[in-house]
Amino acid sequence: MSIIDDFGDFLKNKRVEMGLSQVALGKMLGVTQNTISFWERGLFSPPFDTAKYIVLRMGGRILIEVEDDSQREQDTKTES
Repeated sequence: MSIIDDFGDFLKNKRVEMGLSQVALGKMLGVTQNTISFWERGLFSPPFDTAKYIVLRMGGRILIEVEDDSQREQDTKTES
């Protein structure tokens, strides 16, 4: 699971909502159209600080969920 879940969906939805092409958004953010495409399709995610900047600039908000690995391991074992 990516630390930046749903980033690609958020980016595409906000871009379309703002009436921007991938090229225009890329210019606004200083990246290429290919980078925007990769992010939107979830092929890779930007570093957290970059994603945070983009989300806040586009009117979104960041929610951070912290999970205890030992609890997740116990949950997995009981599901088996």
